[in-house]
Amino acid sequence: MKFIANIGFAVRIFLSNLGHGAALFVRLMRLFGMTMRRFGLVRDQIHFLGNYSLAIIAVSGLFVGFVLSLQGIDYIPRIVQWKNSHASKVIE
Repeated sequence: MKFIANIGFAVRIFLSNLGHGAALFVRLMRLFGMTMRRFGLVRDQIHFLGNYSLAIIAVSGLFVGFVLSLQGIDYIPRIVQWKNSHASKVIE
């Protein structure tokens, strides 16, 4: 009996989520006409947000690169030593 109750619960949750999604879609379609009348403002907002997002992503990438380079400083002497030891074997 618990199995049937779980199936019923899952179906109710699915239908509830479907109803919320349909309600959101109807609201979006109702507001779509008003938004397209002021398309210039929408375009300006998207451009504004895109530019600031790009700057944030670039600065974040820069700092991630700084951290990775600081962590890699310890490995450079090991890599050079390994490379020199293998290069001497190839020459001999």
